[in-house]
Amino acid sequence: MQALHQRCSDELLDLLVQNGADLFAVDHEGVSVFEAAITYNNIGMVKRIIEKGIDTNATKRTSGFTPLMAAICYNRIGIVELLLQHGADPAATDRLGLDCAAYARKTHRKKMLELLENANGTD
Repeated sequence: MQALHQRCSDELLDLLVQNGADLFAVDHEGVSVFEAAITYNNIGMVKRIIEKGIDTNATKRTSGFTPLMAAICYNRIGIVELLLQHGADPAATDRLGLDCAAYARKTHRKKMLELLENANGTD
């Protein structure tokens, strides 16, 4: 799975899945292939992994940093929209008690704050 983390290609994903790779496995830091796809802005792979049934809120990181938080910090607008459409929780908090809006504010992502506000039904 390390190769997929580094390359994040659809072809490699197909090959690994066909040969029984665990899409839900994480590296030594708790980072999944799903989060690598978010980091590298591979929306196609993010969609495919969601279709495979990943929990968009799941994290194995000791920090509690969620995939939605990662997408916000990396300014992946399309991925944030996709995650929210598939049940990602904008109110989820990490180990320090920071939620997604806190990460959007810390990284000066005004568009992300708007998306989160709309997801929460606030104006």
